[in-house]
Order: sequence, then C-alpha cells, then structure tokens
Amino acid sequence: MADDEVWFVVINCPGTEVAEAIGKGALVKGLAKAFNITGEMRTSYLWQGEVVENREVQLIFKLAGEDREALFAFAKSQHPFDVPSIKAWPIADIDPDYKRYILGE
Repeated sequence: MADDEVWFVVINCPGTEVAEAIGKGALVKGLAKAFNITGEMRTSYLWQGEVVENREVQLIFKLAGEDREALFAFAKSQHPFDVPSIKAWPIADIDPDYKRYILGE
C-alpha cells in the first residue's frame, strides 16, 4: 500500500446514530478527513445458521491508506455487531486537489 493512496472504507451500521458516532469519533481521532452516511437500506444475511433481515445504513469514509488499519480497529471497537461488515478499496482515480485535502497536504 502506497503512502499517497486514498481509500474508501465502507461500514454497514444498524442505524444513523451508530454511523454518526463512529464517523465523528474517527474524525476526532484523525483517522479520516470525511465521511458520508447513506439512506437506509434492507439487508439480509446468514448468521449462525439463520437468515437475518435488518435495515442498515452505510458509513463511507475517505482516508489516507496509512490510516486504514487504525480505522478498522476503531470501528470494530465501537460497532455493536460481533462481526461488522467493514470493507476497503483504494480509489483508482481522484481529483488532485481533493486527494491533497484527504492526505493532509
């Protein structure tokens, strides 16, 4: 992972209150520069042999790649699920000015 990469991290949360708490906590800790919260969506998944149906929102961060592991650890410590859905991928193409902002340059 290059130090100058910007990443998306997407976390499914059981509601906007949880998403906002994790998002604002990550900003205060300096783990991300920005986040978005999507509208509510339906989700279904298999958990311990049972089909579970919930409503969730997605918390979407934009951050420097070097902060990804720390954000994962922080989000897992704050999330109410035993195994939260946390995914990440590098942003392949990004406006140079926005990239500088996210990387703190």
